Amino acid sequence: PMKRLALCLILLLPLAGCATATAPPAPLAPGYSSQFDQTAGQTLAAAHALVSKATNDYSTLTPAQQATEKPILNAFVSAVNTADTVYLAFHAGSATQAQVQTQLNSVSTAQTNYTNQAVK
Repeated sequence: PMKRLALCLILLLPLAGCATATAPPAPLAPGYSSQFDQTAGQTLAAAHALVSKATNDYSTLTPAQQATEKPILNAFVSAVNTADTVYLAFHAGSATQAQVQTQLNSVSTAQTNYTNQAVK
């Protein structure tokens, strides 16, 4: 019984020893003040790229297709522009992270609506 207890303790010792190591977070890209700031900036950059592509695609549509797509595209562009304004205010210290997140959520919704409803 004593040998069995000793064996169990020896086998459990590595489990109780050290905490598991975690990789350090990746360094922030230049110009960003926090991980949130970087993620928000990259999210907006991706949204701008999609707006640019969508605007170019819009110009190739027929007038009837443009009439269908215009309100959806305008809502997406407006959401991105508003998010930009709040994100820049965040950098200037006059908007909160929560306000930026709210606008990013609006961009996500508008992007989903555009993606699902755009003329294909």
